[in-house]
Amino acid sequence: MIKLEYLKDEEVWGDNALGIFDKLEQGRKAVLSDFARCMEPHIDDGSGQGYYWTKTDDGSGNVQVVLINGSEGYGTTDDIGIGGRPATRYSDLQKIAPHGIQGETPEGVTTFMAGTYLQNKVNPETAKKLTSMMEAGKLPLTEEEPCEIDYKDLRDLRFDLLELPRYTFRGKQYTLYSIFGPIDDVVKMSDGSIVEYGSDHWFEWQPIVWLIDEEKDRAITQDILFTGIAMDNKKTYDGNLEETMTGHFLREFAKEIKLDKDFIVSLVYESKEKTGFSLRKLFGIVKNKETNDD
Repeated sequence: MIKLEYLKDEEVWGDNALGIFDKLEQGRKAVLSDFARCMEPHIDDGSGQGYYWTKTDDGSGNVQVVLINGSEGYGTTDDIGIGGRPATRYSDLQKIAPHGIQGETPEGVTTFMAGTYLQNKVNPETAKKLTSMMEAGKLPLTEEEPCEIDYKDLRDLRFDLLELPRYTFRGKQYTLYSIFGPIDDVVKMSDGSIVEYGSDHWFEWQPIVWLIDEEKDRAITQDILFTGIAMDNKKTYDGNLEETMTGHFLREFAKEIKLDKDFIVSLVYESKEKTGFSLRKLFGIVKNKETNDD
């Protein structure tokens, strides 16, 4: 199984920072997916950006985080609303996802598309169609039985990504999620729309884009994929974030990366603007697939 972890201080800032950060604009360092935005993160309403953990202790029991503007800051293990951005060895990622698709961002950072995660909220027209079909019993359910999940379960990470009910529509997969939080409170989505807490919203399962530093053999997710990281407050934080964090979510997240190649390829076109994938490489993969099908 792939081992996921958080970035160390020296991998984010300073002379020993990973090369991928040097090539990206500061404002793109900590972008939250729409699904993560609905899990009560520390988020800037104007930019839609938020904090994420590193794995470094500042010597006072605090954990260093990347702030909204990309600069250094501090949080504690009680701040479980801060987002998480998984990292792993690129070589390990390739082993469990040999079907992954490589590309690059506009800044020239190598990318690797592997695994899926609930990310963008669907547009109103599609959401209306999905709801109508579901109510009419015409929306195919990928899983046999839907799973009862509420906001508290998500915060405590007592759930399995693979058990989330997925509905299939036009070759894509969707989940209807109940956003539990303060009634009448709102959060801004990546498209500028507003979502109200206390209501149901459709989210799309989309490919995970990893930023790659081949020289240092590291892979880091482009976006913050989840928030509400459960910390074991019975333990005194000693600089080892993994020891203090509930591990179930990351184990299940690692399983989810093992994804069928055909599904990844079928979703690439819808994701190319966000991922910045190289069209030359992209069309090469699709062409080979079509040739093999013949």
